[in-house]
Amino acid sequence: MGGMSSNKVDSNGFASVGHLDGSVSIWNLSMRKCFANQILHSQQVRGVSYSVDGNYVASAGYDGAIHISETINLEKMRVVKTLNHDDKVVSVKWHPYLPLLLSSGADRTARIWYP
Repeated sequence: MGGMSSNKVDSNGFASVGHLDGSVSIWNLSMRKCFANQILHSQQVRGVSYSVDGNYVASAGYDGAIHISETINLEKMRVVKTLNHDDKVVSVKWHPYLPLLLSSGADRTARIWYP
């Protein structure tokens, strides 16, 4: 795995980690085991965030994309939606109870998404 770039823990003790090689890995912290590691971006991942229900993880990449991936089957995370910025995406965060995302880009923009 490439160097670690960002991480986020969900309410069930799973942690998602973004890496410099464009991959996202998901770890079970209590078991100290990696359940998934998949390259989702062509450049480094700068932010990750779990949806409120824990079924999705959003990853923000320097490739200008936000990928929303299902976390139900950790053997093969499936990108279900891609959102695009005009420049590198530096952060992404799910709202704590509404189905929306907030992201920020290197071009000094912040966006609200209703995926």
